[in-house]
Parts: sequence; C-alpha cells; structure tokens
Amino acid sequence: MCFGTLVRDGMRDSNGVINPDHLNKLLADAAKHRLEEAKGNPPSIHNILGVFADPREDIKGYYTKWKHPRCTNKMVTRSAELLATLDAFEYIEWISPRPVLMIAGSEAMTFQCSQPIIDRAKEPKGTRCPGGKGTCGFI
Repeated sequence: MCFGTLVRDGMRDSNGVINPDHLNKLLADAAKHRLEEAKGNPPSIHNILGVFADPREDIKGYYTKWKHPRCTNKMVTRSAELLATLDAFEYIEWISPRPVLMIAGSEAMTFQCSQPIIDRAKEPKGTRCPGGKGTCGFI
C-alpha cells in the first residue's frame, strides 16, 4: 500500500473528491512546522499508528511484535506535504519485463487498492489473494 494514497484518501469527501480545505490545512500545517524547525525549534512529531490504525486489523500488535528495534513509528508533521503527492506505484508499468506479483489479503483494509495497481502493470504479472487474511494475517 502507498502511504501517500492513505493520506489523500483521508482527505476525500463522500464523492471521492479531495476536499481543498483539508488539503490546504494539511499543507499550511506542514509549512508552519517546517518553518518552526528552521528557527531551531524541535520537530513536531506524531505516532502514525494512532492515525492510520484500522479496527479490523491488529496493526498495533503487528508493529509491536515485528518492528525493527530502531523503528519508532513516528513521523515529522512536515512530511505531510511530501506524502500528499507521493504515489509509490506511479511507475508500475516500467517494471515489465520483470514480473510483478501482488499479494493482497481479501480482508485487508487496503485490498481495494491492489487491483487498480495490478491492472496498470504490464505482463508478466499476477495476484494472490489469500481468503480471510488481513495485512497482519500473513505473519
């Protein structure tokens, strides 16, 4: 899953359109925190698990058990402006002729995002969708 997609999806209204007020607030907050850092103030940080956790998946338990010892699950607030434009799969078409295998649990909160990505990929490509599994169910 692309973290940028999660950020953008959080700003969409019921019609799937990004709310410009939410985007402008996100960008203004990021700019404010970037300027504060430039003045020598400590960075504004938040824990990403509290923002993006989904009740259907034990994401907090997963990260507690399997995280790297140096991973803090914290993000500087100013990164939001970069994430708003990030698309980790923008160049999926370029991977060909190397194969692409998308593994997506049918119960994962990001499952609906997998098919459009694999549709854009060129051959050779494939998908595996273990039934009844969420993102954390693979561990």
